Amino acid sequence: MTATPRLTRDDVAHVANLARLTLTDDDLISTADSEANPGGNAEDLANVIEGRFTSRFEDFKRVDYPRVSNASYIDEDGDEIVATRDFNACLHPETAQRLATLELARARRVFTISETFETKTVRGLE
Repeated sequence: MTATPRLTRDDVAHVANLARLTLTDDDLISTADSEANPGGNAEDLANVIEGRFTSRFEDFKRVDYPRVSNASYIDEDGDEIVATRDFNACLHPETAQRLATLELARARRVFTISETFETKTVRGLE
């Protein structure tokens, strides 16, 4: 039997510090072009959200929540673009539907930016 290594408090602190890495304009490579895409990633675009949640009213089985859609988004896109989002921690259909509504709004506010950073900055992630 192999022992499973346990994380120490120092290990957790180290991981937390990595998550706080701050990059500034000084870290950018000046010869690289920035790329901004106000349209975002097409894979994230959706105008209909559907999925499942854990229903406390049906013995905690996973069931479908009411589908969420936006008619103006569908008109803009020309057809339905369905995304599936499961909310396993939700116990009420209304909560799952509200989260799906928020997810639908978030999917429409997509903006991506790509930058190239110097390797010395990223080296701290090793």
